[in-house]
Amino acid sequence: MQPTREQLDRASRYNRLALAEAYLKGCGIQTFGIESVECAGRSIRYVNLGDTYDETVISEGCKLSVGSLGGWLEGAEQDYCEAEGVIRCAYCGEFTPVADDWGNTVCEHCGHIVVG
Repeated sequence: MQPTREQLDRASRYNRLALAEAYLKGCGIQTFGIESVECAGRSIRYVNLGDTYDETVISEGCKLSVGSLGGWLEGAEQDYCEAEGVIRCAYCGEFTPVADDWGNTVCEHCGHIVVG
């Protein structure tokens, strides 16, 4: 059973992620625990509902919000790339400085052209 947006909004009002997960479970929503992920120097904890792009309850710092893990990861990576002038290599996954022509950027870690 997937949670409704109202259930997620209500769960995100709790000040602790464990309480938000308990609320969702009480609504009959199957969860897979609380997990954490880090990307480009930022980290979050979230209630795993089974799909990377399903909306869930996310904790970044002390603030709970509703969003998708996949959306958060894409945003964190994009913010980091823009701020640091880097791109993630499609081969090795490492960040490398962008050349003047990003399409010809060679990864300093694995030597491949980053866009594959």
